[in-house]
Parts: sequence; C-alpha cells; structure tokens
Amino acid sequence: MTPDTDTGFAVTPTGRTYPLQRCRNYPCTASTATGVTEVSPCRPNRMAVAQDPRQPFEGLTGTTRCGKVSGVTTEQVLLLDEAGNQIGLADKAEVHHADTPLHLAFSSYLFDDQGRTLLSRRALHKKTWPGIWTNTACGHPAPDEKMSDSVLRRLTDELGLPEVKQVDLILPEFRYRAEMPNGIVENEMCPVFRGKVVGTPTPNPAEVDSTEWVNWPDFVESVLNGTRDISPWCRLQVQELNNLGPDPMTWPVADATTLPPAAKL
Repeated sequence: MTPDTDTGFAVTPTGRTYPLQRCRNYPCTASTATGVTEVSPCRPNRMAVAQDPRQPFEGLTGTTRCGKVSGVTTEQVLLLDEAGNQIGLADKAEVHHADTPLHLAFSSYLFDDQGRTLLSRRALHKKTWPGIWTNTACGHPAPDEKMSDSVLRRLTDELGLPEVKQVDLILPEFRYRAEMPNGIVENEMCPVFRGKVVGTPTPNPAEVDSTEWVNWPDFVESVLNGTRDISPWCRLQVQELNNLGPDPMTWPVADATTLPPAAKL
C-alpha cells in the first residue's frame, strides 16, 4: 500500500484507495500497522495511518519510527435522551441509518477579515449527504472532549486550518432531524459555533471535496430564497443566524449553560 500524504489517501497495489487516519502519536515521522506502512513523513493536518474503511478500528496498531506504539480507535458519538443527557455511545460508522438515534454534534461557521464565510462541499463518498455544500465544518465531539476542542480538531482535520483566532458559541440549542432520499437519517442536537480565521484552507479529500469563500449577506439571501442548494441543517441554521443580525461578528455569544447537558464547552 502506498500512502499519499498530499491527497489524504493510500493506494493498494490493485489500485484501491483508503482514507488515511491519524495515529495517536501524530505528528511522527512514519508508522506501521497491520499490513499497512506509512513511509512518508507526517505532514501538518494530514493523516498518518492508513486503514480499510470497511473494517473497525480496533486492533489497528503498530510502531512508529519514534519508537512509540501507535493505535487508532473507533470514533464514537454520544447518544442523547430528549433532555440532552448522555445515555450511551455508538460507533460513528454505524450510527446513521433509517432510525438514527439522537446524538450530539456541532456545526461551525468561519469568517475572514472581509466578512466572508467559508463553505465546504462534502466528499462524494460520505454516507450522509455526499457532495452537498454546507457550512464550514461539522462533526461530533468525542467522549469527554470539550465542544470547543472538537470544533478546532475538525477544522484542522477537514480543512487544514489550525490558526482559528476564536471559537464562540452562538446557537447552543439548535436541533434538527433530516432524511435523505435513500432513507438515511440525521438526528442531532447540534450547537452552532462562530470562528474567525486567517489563512488558506487545504481540504482533506477524505472529508471535503472543495471549498468556497462567499459574502455572508449574499449567502444568506441565496439560502433564504431557495436558489442555493445547501445541506438541510445549514438551511435551518442560517434562518436562525439571520435573526441575530446582518453582521456575524456582532452576534452575541450564547450562554453555555443552555447547551445540552452532555456537551462540555
């Protein structure tokens, strides 16, 4: 298997591609794992250990050149009751289906000094809403992970944006349920965050197909009048964000006590 740290994919001798996943000891110089070898130096915002996405992460371990044992664990999401309390965990790879349980997530909107927001187009191979344009980044906090840390983690992993100046909680109580034409459902309590960023995104193709900077007022108008094809959660969020005022930088920071109880800020 030949890893490609520029594209975020590894290619087998038969031409099959697999996403690269980050090892616990990232950054490192190189790592090995059950039949998979990373021979190129790890690069910022790229993944370090390749793995077959059809297989669970458990047991995928190896040794890095720095001498540490690396390992990748199953990414899990927090299951919630109707009051937002954690009632369990589920593997992210298996949680989305026709009867998706309520779980904790987040959405983020990044802005630059010109007042533009960064949109991202979801990778074409994603299980939920592949290829749809949406807000800057979305994700799920890991067990015991602070929401603000999870936002920054996803901005780095998905878009290569480690230099986010601030992350503010804006819509702590946002919740939605949406169904794809094939019957797969999203069902999330999904607090919304605002951030300000300096720099150019370098999308990870395992997560993001492409990006676009757009003027916020123009974006809002196109979402509200239905002329822009956008994710269902983003459409609902823009409606609520627009009620807070035309300038995203003047939106009031929300009270963290109104977050779902399972969320840690």
